[in-house]
Amino acid sequence: MAHLGEHSLSKSTFGGLDAVFKQLKPDSESVNRALLELIQKTPEPAFLLSAVLHFVEMVDQKGLLE
Repeated sequence: MAHLGEHSLSKSTFGGLDAVFKQLKPDSESVNRALLELIQKTPEPAFLLSAVLHFVEMVDQKGLLE
């Protein structure tokens, strides 16, 4: 098993977020389900921290969970 320091990490985002956000309802279940689907569709191996943070930032900017 490789260690985190042995990988080169690049900043990534999930593809197709505009379409995802057009379909989202402003509730936590909808947002959580969308994020889970994006994570599950990503081929392995993947380090998704930056993509998840970008998704969360967009949720916040759009005020979906206020």
